[in-house]
Parts: sequence; C-alpha cells; structure tokens
Amino acid sequence: MTRSVTTTFESTRGGEAPLTWGQLTMSLAMSRNQQQFNLGATMDLTDLQVGVEVVVDAIGRLMARHESLHTLIRGEGGEARQVVIPAGSLSISVEECPEDEADARAISLYERQLAMPFEFGTELPIRAGLVTADDGSVRYAVLTFPHLFIDGSALQVIRDDVRDVLAHGEFRGEPGLQPIDLARDQQRSGPATTARSVTYWTHNLRRIRPTTLGPVRAEGERQFREAHLDSPALQAAVKRLADLHRTSPAAVLVSATVLILGNWTDNSCVALNIPVANRFRSQHRKVTSTLVQQGLLVVDLPAGATLDELIPLTAAALLRTYRFAYYDPAELNRERRAIDAERGQEINPLCCFNAIDTEYARPDELDGPGHPGGPGAVPPLLERGGHAPSMPFLSPGAPRHDAPSTVAGAHCEHRLSAPRKDRTVPPRDRGSHPDSRDPAEEPAEHGRCRGGTVLADRDGHRGGPPHQDRPAVVGAASNAARTRSGADPGADRLRRPSG
Repeated sequence: MTRSVTTTFESTRGGEAPLTWGQLTMSLAMSRNQQQFNLGATMDLTDLQVGVEVVVDAIGRLMARHESLHTLIRGEGGEARQVVIPAGSLSISVEECPEDEADARAISLYERQLAMPFEFGTELPIRAGLVTADDGSVRYAVLTFPHLFIDGSALQVIRDDVRDVLAHGEFRGEPGLQPIDLARDQQRSGPATTARSVTYWTHNLRRIRPTTLGPVRAEGERQFREAHLDSPALQAAVKRLADLHRTSPAAVLVSATVLILGNWTDNSCVALNIPVANRFRSQHRKVTSTLVQQGLLVVDLPAGATLDELIPLTAAALLRTYRFAYYDPAELNRERRAIDAERGQEINPLCCFNAIDTEYARPDELDGPGHPGGPGAVPPLLERGGHAPSMPFLSPGAPRHDAPSTVAGAHCEHRLSAPRKDRTVPPRDRGSHPDSRDPAEEPAEHGRCRGGTVLADRDGHRGGPPHQDRPAVVGAASNAARTRSGADPGADRLRRPSG
C-alpha cells in the first residue's frame, strides 16, 4: 500500500542570486547534452527503529537547514537566477510492505524517483520516499536530488544530517555556507581567482594535443571496446604504492592511466579532464550545493619513465589541477574559444578520469546495469540521466567547452574503509562521496578492485581515434570492503567482453 504524507519547512529568509560557478557548469553541461543528471541515496534506517512521523519531521528540518533544498531556478532575459523560497511543503510517499519485500521496494522507489526529471522553476529540488515494514517503522528513506543543486559531497552532508537528527534529535554544528551567499562571494572575489585559473588553463591548452586519443570519429563508428578488471591484487598494489609515495590511491590510478595513455599514443604530454570537488577551502566543506568543476590535468612524461617515477610527478600535477579548477566558467570559455581560433581547431582532451569513493556500496552492486561491468554507461552509485525538462534560460547552443565531452574515460571507485559495526550498511545505499571520508569509518582489512582498461578496437588493433557517442573506459579501478562470494578464480586476468 502506498500513501502520501506532507512535511513543512520554514527558513529564516528568502532571496535570490546568480547561479554559483558549480551550478553554471552543471547547467551548461545539461544544456549541451539535453539531459538532466540526478543523484540520490537509499538510507537504511532499520537500526534506528523510528516511525514515519519522526522521519517526516526530520526531512522538514533538513530542508529548513539547507537553502539549496528549497530553491528554484528562474530565468529572466536569458539569465538564470536561484531563488530561495522561505517556506513551503513537500509531499513524501510512504510504501508499506512486508519485511521480506522492503529491499526490493526501496530499490524500485529509488529508480523511479531518479528517472523523473525535475522542473527547476516550479519543483523543489528534493524528492523523498519512505519504505516501512510490518511493525510500521521506517526501513528505508529514499532521497533524490538534481545534480544542478547537489553534488556527491553535499549528498554526504545531507545523509549525515539525517542520521544525526534521527539518532540524537539535533544537527551537529552549524550548516555550511548557503548557495546564494556562495554566489555573492564569487561575484565579489571571483575575478582574481578566475584569472589565476585561466592563466593555468591557457598555458596548458596551447601546448597539449588537440585531443588525447586522436581525432573524434564520425557518429556510428565504434573504435574502442570496454574491458573490466576484477582484482584484489590490484587493490593491494594501489594501497601499497599510495603508502610508499605518501599520496592517495586515486593519484596512483591516475598515474597508471597517464603512463598507459602516454605509451599507447606515443605522447610525452598527456592531458586529462578531472572533475574536481572544490571542497578544499574550509568554508566550502559543508556547502550543500554543486561545487564540482572540470579540472585540466597535464603531465609531462620523462622518456622511459616507470610508474614509480611517474607517481610523484602526477601527484604534483594533480595538486595544480585541483588548485586551478575553481573559476567562472563563462570567462574560461571565452579564453578557450580564443585559443581554438588561434590553433585552428577545438582543443579538448575528450578523455576523463573520475575518482569516486563508494563508501556504502556492496560489492554485488558493482555488477549492476549502468556500471562499467554492466550493460550501461553510467554507474548506478552515481547519477542516472533523465530527459531534461524545459529549460528556456539555458542556451541549447552552448559552446562545446561548457561541458567537455568524455569520449574516453576512466571511472575509479575506491573504497579503503569499512563501516563500523554499529553502522548498518543498506543493501543499495547509493550515495556518492568523492572527496572526504566519514570519520566513523575504520580501515578495511580485505577488499576487491574493479575497473576497466581500453584494450583494442573490434578488429583487435590498438590505438586509433575515439568517437563521441560511445564512451570508452581507458583505466579504472575500485574496491569494496567485502569480497564477493563465488568470485571467478581467474578474476585477476583482464576480461574482454564480447561484442
């Protein structure tokens, strides 16, 4: 049986401001791709033994705390602005089911919520649903958001807030900087920050190859195939190298990807697009908004460099990438178009490495549809795309640079921590948390790595140009805190999927 309940919220203020840089970056990406990106989490609340009324009240308090959850985006004269609604209500679905059906009902609810596009001008940027079992207590809270308002780090803040208020009756600490305050701060102090980033980008765009893997092929011409690696040995090796070089597992994986690309394409200056969380400043760490922007990684490979020699060089280059990935995208795009004209073609790596920490994932989920190991193109633990609603304030003719295409990419899901025994891990808790680790997590003793590497085209030939419509995984790895049962004894070998 399904019913609806309503929660209300009341904030201390309303107001409006321009879009933040992260929101502008995401809106331009959606405009170019004509697709909306949503993300969310299915939270297992079984251990808390709370009723529907308690969770409904907590969601209302959560919305009042974070202005991003009661903000609309409206456009006038072609310019989009975020408008904070000071008070209102949200309808929440409640699905009542037998205990043995709760997992499946939560998954189904999550998929339905995630698939529906949001109407940014009229619909609050949050959907909520609850699944209850025989005793009436809430088993799962399902929350989904448009990526235009929330990124993976903000999602983790929201999840922590929900558990805090349910377990302790109150939130911990003050909320982070609100998006309209962030937007105003960017308007005031942004030009100097943007200028530094633009200097870095323009210097490197003038010296890299137009694309990392060669010219883009025509639509319908498939060049690359996807292969998947499932290896506990890789997880152990990555951790060992990260410890040895005093860097992150992601830096090790990026280094390996750069080395492969450099050798494969005979290129001593490898460029990658790197999505950057932009949570390094203390005032940004608890912001519940989208701060992610595209970074440009450029690594100069010494002749004959080994992975050991390349890791510190790549780690240093990653720090530069992170430092200069915070900018006004409109200003950077103007400079990029000028460089395109200067060089006579578009300069864009069209090759991306994205590191995601899937703290709450079960290993058996990583084979699901949409994961690099499954038949889709977008990992289920991240976001699923839906068709974009009407967005008249977003220009459908946005330049390519507003959303750098990924025609080849590396998806990295790494989990180097396991939940404490007093924290229940739901069977499909799908939040993503890309840039920080929950302090309530402890190191894992065991794990598996999953990932993929582009092997060859369908005729078995290495190398060659990519094309836009079939992303190819060029290097990736992930691990989870528990090993899968019945693992293929040959899993350490690279598998070539058929077709």
